[in-house]
Amino acid sequence: MLLPQPCYQVYQDYAGQFQKDINASSLSASQQRLVYRGGQVGSTARGIVLGIIGYFLIQAGQQSQAAAVGNTGDAFDLLMTMGPAALGAVAAGLVAYGLYALVQAQYPVLRGI
Repeated sequence: MLLPQPCYQVYQDYAGQFQKDINASSLSASQQRLVYRGGQVGSTARGIVLGIIGYFLIQAGQQSQAAAVGNTGDAFDLLMTMGPAALGAVAAGLVAYGLYALVQAQYPVLRGI
């Protein structure tokens, strides 16, 4: 079965992919859990935004209007129509993903060295 890319990324992240991307040997167990959960939440938020953009792309293709393709701003506008809680949850998730990316940059797994 072929999964759309955002769904596959979220699946990989919840299956433990985060543990392979960070050299967490210098982090305590509680810090590791916090980093991994933040990465999972952030990846889910990123998957939601990418899924909405994918929906816009499909709609534009069905209507044969290339100019109708939405961007990230349009995705946030759609989330805002769902209420400030939905937009706030996705925004907080994206912040968590950004923090995860900073930790990943600080403690990288160096492959092939």
